[in-house]
Amino acid sequence: MESSLIKEDDLAPDIKKLWLKALSAFELRNFDYAISLLGTVVEREPAFLEARKALRKAGVHKKKGEKKLIKLSGGGISSMKIQGLIKKDAAAAMAECEKALVKDPYNIATNQALFDASQAAGFPEIATFALETIREGHPDNTKNLHQLAEHLLRQDMAEDAVKIYDDIVKRDATDMDAVKGGKDASARASMAKQKWDANSSMKELMVDSDEAQALERKNRAAMTNDQLLALRDDLAAQYEERSGELTYARELADVNERLEDLPSAIQWYQYAITLSDGDPNLQRKVEILSDRAGDVEVKQLRERAEAATDPGEKKELEDQLKGIVSERSAKLVADARMRKDRNPTDKQLRFELGQHLFNAGEFKEAIPELQQARSNPHLRIRAMLILGKCFEENNMLDMAAQEFQGAASELTSMDEMKKEVLYALGCVLEKMDRKEESLDAFKQIYNADYGYRDVAKRVEASYDS
Repeated sequence: MESSLIKEDDLAPDIKKLWLKALSAFELRNFDYAISLLGTVVEREPAFLEARKALRKAGVHKKKGEKKLIKLSGGGISSMKIQGLIKKDAAAAMAECEKALVKDPYNIATNQALFDASQAAGFPEIATFALETIREGHPDNTKNLHQLAEHLLRQDMAEDAVKIYDDIVKRDATDMDAVKGGKDASARASMAKQKWDANSSMKELMVDSDEAQALERKNRAAMTNDQLLALRDDLAAQYEERSGELTYARELADVNERLEDLPSAIQWYQYAITLSDGDPNLQRKVEILSDRAGDVEVKQLRERAEAATDPGEKKELEDQLKGIVSERSAKLVADARMRKDRNPTDKQLRFELGQHLFNAGEFKEAIPELQQARSNPHLRIRAMLILGKCFEENNMLDMAAQEFQGAASELTSMDEMKKEVLYALGCVLEKMDRKEESLDAFKQIYNADYGYRDVAKRVEASYDS
């Protein structure tokens, strides 16, 4: 299905200028100004989903600064008013919803109104975003999850719908509609992969009960190792009949990947590339799995070097490890730079290059890449963390602390990412001899996770001194 959205490069110059100003304001945590600019951007260019996502995130961050989230009874926007406006001008109705969502980003009624308006305006992706926003704010609202899954199916996104149905079943194992919906969505996903005729009935496609059972096995959300091995054996037995099928190659690649047989998975994905005339998504998959295989090789060699007792053997393994790590690091940087050069506006690629440069010890070169990646809301925290570490390695401790503090302030829950950010902040502040602030960072972790790294030792030692 062709997307109705536009990208940053498609924006008119004046709108793009506003968009970039809004990102800058967001980075500076000037959320009111960012919201003002982003509101103008989405009103003037409703098809630019990235601005709408940034606007929602800015609204959420603004609410964090308030003592209590104001919940509006009866919904954040008049249903009668919005439905009337949708009939007259769906795009204008979308703009009205955005204004209301600034005050209450997770309001169910208003996001539902945005869903209806987006559908009417011909923006199914934005309609998806509206339901995903409800899901983020109200993850236990299974009524919304059902609507989201059904909407995804209408967009021929069966695999995504399967994940939503699985989420519902995890929350309520007695929801038979979700169980059935998940099975039907799995079947539709398989139909799409097999390129079956969309007009064929499910009954015709699944007459053979053995075939139906095999199909269900393939699409089960979680399979045991024995089940995966049995599935691989079944596929191997079909080689003579199906060896030239792209779908067959992808199935075998996927099974081997799930079995962590990375060399076999890479081999089958490479074969799938030849059958697909160089599908870039498959090529990227090979790159990712090759990276993982490299990680495994390095880990195994490091373990052998650490376990070696003979000095000669130990030195030989350590030299071999050093050479492999250096060679692999250079390759990762070169590959990431090549991908970034092909598409320099892609923030994900800028982030990956910055990450590999950091791992290679090229801290100064990593900084501009991570600064670019920081403007992407989905990459922002991770980019800020690595960027802060780059500043720290360059002995720019005040800038490192500022980066870590900014990242910590944007994280609400004490998850693994926030612990890592706070730990990095505490270490930098300690280097700056700001002991009380350093201890405060460690105490935040201590209060949530006593066993995290050495925070218990650090915190408790402060009471003994």
